[in-house]
Amino acid sequence: ELPLRVLAEAAPLAPAQAMAALQNKPPVAFSDTKLSEAPRWFTVNTLAAPGDVPVVEFPSRHAIDLACWDAVTLSPLGKSTRSRSEGALSPVKSGFALALDNTPSQLLCRGTFVGPARLTVLQWPADQLSRSVEQYHRKSGLLDGGMIVLTLFVLTTALINRQGLYVLFAGWLIMNLRVGALSAGWDTQWLGQVVPAEWLLLSRSVSIALYAVATLTLYQMLFRKDLARSRFVAPLQIMEWLCVPLLVASFTMPYSMFLPMMWAITGFGLLWMTMGLVSIIFQSHTRVAFWFAASFAVTFLSGFAEVIAAALGMRDMVGVVNSVTAALASSLLAAM
Repeated sequence: ELPLRVLAEAAPLAPAQAMAALQNKPPVAFSDTKLSEAPRWFTVNTLAAPGDVPVVEFPSRHAIDLACWDAVTLSPLGKSTRSRSEGALSPVKSGFALALDNTPSQLLCRGTFVGPARLTVLQWPADQLSRSVEQYHRKSGLLDGGMIVLTLFVLTTALINRQGLYVLFAGWLIMNLRVGALSAGWDTQWLGQVVPAEWLLLSRSVSIALYAVATLTLYQMLFRKDLARSRFVAPLQIMEWLCVPLLVASFTMPYSMFLPMMWAITGFGLLWMTMGLVSIIFQSHTRVAFWFAASFAVTFLSGFAEVIAAALGMRDMVGVVNSVTAALASSLLAAM
């Protein structure tokens, strides 16, 4: 990672004005936007890389657009959005990358971010970045392929047995796939096709909301009898009603406003659902019920940990338990 100096734009700035304002900023390893959508100006010093052409990567999946200048001459180097690029900047993996034959020793950039973004800058030798991009697409393809095969298997089982529960389970697996891809930064594409930039933020909100609705519905269908005898009935009924405004908000609210609402609702729901599952695990007398409850518990704990980590900026936790972990747990559940 390269150290950077960051300035949130309170009023429109020209590159020369931003460069002057950044001179007094202390260097940091990263900068969190904390849901602010104010553009960020930042400078970064690149490293000399003899024998190879360096590529500078801006990996935030919450980045919407980026533009860069040579910090010394203020000549433009390129600008890019998710759908259009000019100059040496282009979308790479979940963020952007700047590739030049002669990379300036210092860059000045301006980026716009939507969501709980963390601004970091990486420098790669060109060949290593190419391998990283290949690995990124390979992992995304493995997650897509594995979950879709499981979904088709469950859907085929549903058609053979004529059981609606399996249809719901198949839909839940697909939503698990999309939320897992969002957590890993792979949701900018779907089955090898790039998601249109104008659909990206809406697809994130809707995917999260549909996943929450599908999870609650499946949970109640699987454990209805056990929950009917517990004290968790009332909180789960409240969650059913809260799913309605959550779903409406996913279509109508800006992403930065939808996220805090989603964190509050899903945090409340996951807490009660996890406690209900712990109760079921201790009361269950069959191995099948135990494993169903245990796999769901992993899913809920992963989701709850990611909600807390995103809301509080605890990014190290996201690297350990996240929606990809939940997707693996759902694979275990599907295999049972």
